[in-house]
Amino acid sequence: MNHRTLLVAALLALPAGALFAQTVAPPPPAASETRIDKREAREQKRIRNGRDNGQLTPAEHAKLEQDQRDVKRAEAKAKYNGNVSPAEKARIEAMQDKESHDIRKQKHDAQVTPPNPAPAPVAPK
Repeated sequence: MNHRTLLVAALLALPAGALFAQTVAPPPPAASETRIDKREAREQKRIRNGRDNGQLTPAEHAKLEQDQRDVKRAEAKAKYNGNVSPAEKARIEAMQDKESHDIRKQKHDAQVTPPNPAPAPVAPK
């Protein structure tokens, strides 16, 4: 091989190597996605608080948790292709609206779980 061929080969390989060296960062999540995630976290906190303070019975708690899983599943399905369409966003928000209403309804109904009593003190021997 002569020097000219080596020089041409090196010049052609340089841009190709630079292309492989570049890393592509994933696009930042859309504002609607972060809004959906924040709302999901707030609803989860409301469910936990209701369970902890006795406003939710174990059955109500289980039902609300299942509903939360359904919302998360719908969100994951919508995000699968990398883009949440306006229709998917509206569907998820409608599910969250219903979930929020259900949380409030269950926390403020007449059913309550009595708080766990403190353990009886053990008498010293």
